[in-house]
Amino acid sequence: MTEQSQLHHGKIAETDSSLSHNDAEESWVGNPEPQERLQPALAGLCVLVADDESSFRRSVSDMLSTSGCQIDVACDGAEACRLVAGKRYDLVISDVTMPGATGYDVFAAAKAAHRDTGVILMTAFGYDPNHSVVKANQEGLTDVLVKPFEATALLARCHDALADE
Repeated sequence: MTEQSQLHHGKIAETDSSLSHNDAEESWVGNPEPQERLQPALAGLCVLVADDESSFRRSVSDMLSTSGCQIDVACDGAEACRLVAGKRYDLVISDVTMPGATGYDVFAAAKAAHRDTGVILMTAFGYDPNHSVVKANQEGLTDVLVKPFEATALLARCHDALADE
């Protein structure tokens, strides 16, 4: 289980503390380079980031807020479902596997509240025990990101999601 995050060469690394330092598995989320930080197409957009891993949630939120997005965060699926029911989001980025509700539940709640809201699901190494991605794909899922991913991939997927609207 990931327990801490460390900054390495401008990237957030999550380290499994049960492993020795030399054997630690690291999951990278790259921070955008200074020239990539300004993303005019994203500026002013309202984005919900839902992930039960606080350091990953913070990394994604930081990348998008640096690009000018207004960010709300949810630490579990139930909170994400409540937030999308009560506020209009331009884009929802949600982990697939969280306590309280699945990524599919978040997708369905976002689409029920505002049909044109873009939704990107994230999954660690393709892990999707409840088949959230398959179900959501059949109903108009915008995109899927497989963790770990680089900042440029996240920003590109966000741009693509907005272009599809």
